[in-house]
Amino acid sequence: MNKNKQIFELHIDYLVTLFSYTTATGLSNLLDGEISHVQIIRFLSKRQFSSADLWKNVKKDMREIESDELVLIFDDTVQA
Repeated sequence: MNKNKQIFELHIDYLVTLFSYTTATGLSNLLDGEISHVQIIRFLSKRQFSSADLWKNVKKDMREIESDELVLIFDDTVQA
């Protein structure tokens, strides 16, 4: 797996599983510095990622656990 794909997938996992404020530094700390926050920031600044990018990567997993009794909400708003 190339480094960009690895960072992308780790970042998505981080966003999906955390229920609080997320940062590149927080992800780097979670990975014990294996990937630096600078590498994460550089990767994320290369292009504008959309909700569709996230969905393409989590859709298979979400469909496996899909249930009529569960709701998953993605909120991509940013507050100042």
